Amino acid sequence: MMTRSVHTCQPTDTLAAAAKLMWEHDIGALPVVDQVGHVVGMITDRDACMAAYTRGDALQH
Repeated sequence: MMTRSVHTCQPTDTLAAAAKLMWEHDIGALPVVDQVGHVVGMITDRDACMAAYTRGDALQH
């Protein structure tokens, strides 16, 4: 499903902020955009979980 309202994050955003945004909007991935809006990467819900797990962060909601 495509939408005009695209949620994004920036490279400087925290892992927690990106995960919260995905949780709040029930989405599995976010484009990572630079200061002028160019896509520089993607982060997925799996990326967030794996990063939190490998860092030893508690996986709570």
